Amino acid sequence: MTTVPTQFDAMAWITNGEPEPEKLSQVLEAATCEEMLARYKEVEAIYNKSEYEIICLWLLAAKDTADRGARYGQIAHLYETITDGIGMMDGVALAASYVAKYVAKDARILDVAAGTGSMGKFLFNEHGYRNLEALDISPGMLEEARKKNVYTAFYQKALGEPWDFADGEFDATTCINMLPDPTAVSVDVAFNEPIRVTKPGGYVIFTLIVTGAEKLGYLDKLAELEAAGQWKSVDVSEALDAGAGWSEPLTPRTYVYQVL
Repeated sequence: MTTVPTQFDAMAWITNGEPEPEKLSQVLEAATCEEMLARYKEVEAIYNKSEYEIICLWLLAAKDTADRGARYGQIAHLYETITDGIGMMDGVALAASYVAKYVAKDARILDVAAGTGSMGKFLFNEHGYRNLEALDISPGMLEEARKKNVYTAFYQKALGEPWDFADGEFDATTCINMLPDPTAVSVDVAFNEPIRVTKPGGYVIFTLIVTGAEKLGYLDKLAELEAAGQWKSVDVSEALDAGAGWSEPLTPRTYVYQVL
C-alpha cells in the first residue's frame, strides 16, 4: 500500500501492490467479519497476513460511513485485543502521558474516534481526568466504551463531518490510533472540527503512523495549518516501534498542537 489513486478508491488503495488483488478484494467485500475470515482461509497462503492485520484491512475496506460503523461494531469486543496484539496500545499510553503533560486535570476533553475507550481509560485511571467525552462513528464501539465508566457523554459522529458543538467548547481534543486513514477521512478536512471545537489556548493531541502520514500529505497539512495561524506545534514524541504481526512497520508518534 504505497500510493493513493487520484480519485480515491479504498479497495484499490488497500490491494495496491498485493498479489492477485481481485482475490483479496473478494475477501474484504464480505459483509461480516466471520465470513471474511472464512474466505481468507482459502487464500491465506497467497498473502501471509496475520488475522489481526486482515481484520484491520476489512475495516478499512468499508463501503461507506454506515458500513464502517457496522463493521467496527462487529469486532468491538475484540478491538482492544487487536490493538494490543499489533503493539499499538503502547501508543495510547504514550499519548495519554502527553495529555497529562499539557492539559489541566479539570479540562473538558473530547476523545475523537474514541473506539472502545482505551484512551479514556488511561486518562481516567492513570492521570485522574474526569471530564471526558467520547465521539465515535460506531454505536457498538461506543457501547464498549460506555462499559468502562470513564466518559460523561457519548456522540455517534464521524471525523470529517460537521459536529454539533459550539466553537471552542472543549479545552482539548484527542484522536488516537486512527490517523492517517484515507478510507475514513480526507487529510483536507481531518483537523477542521477538532480545531474548531477546541478553545484558543487549548490543545489538539493526536497520533499519526509516521510512514503513512508522510505518504498521505499529513505532515504538509500540519505545517499548512500552522502557517495559516490556526494552531502551533508544541511537542512531538519519538516514533514507537509497533506493528507486530503486520506486513509493514507501524510507527505511531504523538503530536501536540495548541489552538490559536
